[in-house]
Amino acid sequence: MAQPSNRRLEQDNGDKLDEDLGQWHFCFGHSPAVDIYLKAKNGKAWLVPKFLNALFRGIGQATFANNPFSGILIFTGIVWHSLMLGWIQLLAGTTAIITALLINVNPALITSGSISFNSILLATVTTSICDSNPLFGVPVGSKFLMFIIVGSSLSVFITDALSNISNSFKPSIPILSIPFHILAVIIMTGLRITVSEITEEENSDSRHALVAATNQLDGSVFNETTSLPKTEDWITEYIDLNPSFYSYETLQNSLMAVILSGGQVFGINDLFSSLLVYAGLMMYSPILTFMCLLGATTATLFGLFISPFPNVTVFDGIWGFNGLLSCGAIGLFYVFRFQSVIHGIASVCFTAFLQLSLSNSFQQTKVPVLAFPFLISTIIFVCGLTYGQKLVRVPKITFPELHKKLFKRQRLRDEELGVQQGLMNG
Repeated sequence: MAQPSNRRLEQDNGDKLDEDLGQWHFCFGHSPAVDIYLKAKNGKAWLVPKFLNALFRGIGQATFANNPFSGILIFTGIVWHSLMLGWIQLLAGTTAIITALLINVNPALITSGSISFNSILLATVTTSICDSNPLFGVPVGSKFLMFIIVGSSLSVFITDALSNISNSFKPSIPILSIPFHILAVIIMTGLRITVSEITEEENSDSRHALVAATNQLDGSVFNETTSLPKTEDWITEYIDLNPSFYSYETLQNSLMAVILSGGQVFGINDLFSSLLVYAGLMMYSPILTFMCLLGATTATLFGLFISPFPNVTVFDGIWGFNGLLSCGAIGLFYVFRFQSVIHGIASVCFTAFLQLSLSNSFQQTKVPVLAFPFLISTIIFVCGLTYGQKLVRVPKITFPELHKKLFKRQRLRDEELGVQQGLMNG
């Protein structure tokens, strides 16, 4: 059977775009009707709707969902978990959009949320980690917010620069959340150093007292670098932290971990919030939702086998969310076919091994692994794969259902062209 030329989809001329989208045109998919409607509106009264469209698309883009309604659902889940996180997320997104407007970034990047989602991730994940992790001990105050504002603004410059570099390659290299990871490591390291310098003398006496008390209790030595992250109190109601591997509790905890993986993309451990993340994904694309669930499930199972601390790091979704993102990226950048599903699973397996190896390295710096395993794995699998007859790279991202439909149309065109050429040569 003939495949599309160059084994990649050709650009559609856009004449039949509305026909292709069908029921996806307004609320679902990449929701182009919203952009078309707002683009036709002028005047100051429409600045707020245009801003909200860009903001909520940015929130959705953290899970690949370029859809304002998906962003609204995800934002609702974050506010449900913590109103403070919601406000900080709005602050970061607003800062990024204003910065992008001031430096004349490509309007398409602003509208799609591509320019702001790294700042939104930076604010949400950094706040969640620094507010809950005793190793940082950073209160959410004026100094912390200053880091977030400056980091959100810088993320725009980094994203714009990396986008220019990415576009020089054919096909382009996705920059994903590289700006977020660069800035998150810098900010968390900087905050730790700042806090430790201020509180070193104040805490020295209490630290010595704590070491002495700990030694008297069980003969152990207090060591911050080996302390494991704390699981939120509410989750102990659902999860038995010492189950037998082949027990019903393990199955229950694993299913919970798959769900929690959705919220862990934003650094939050909340069941309802995670369900809203998946609801946002479903509104954007059922195919992408399937790939994300497949990735989260595969990574969770891998974590149970290879993680030295599965009860702590697997059952709270830490392993699952990296797999969710890795498999979801394959489902977005390639046409959904059996071959892309196989590559998605392979990408998740590679991500899991990366997470195992990077965890030990990052432990020395006291900085979380974040989504570095997903980042490394996805760049390798998206840019390094050799396109075969059944692995088709998407040249212009919309949403997986439309990718598949355009691929089928292009294949039919190529087949018809092949028949015509055969008749002419005959």
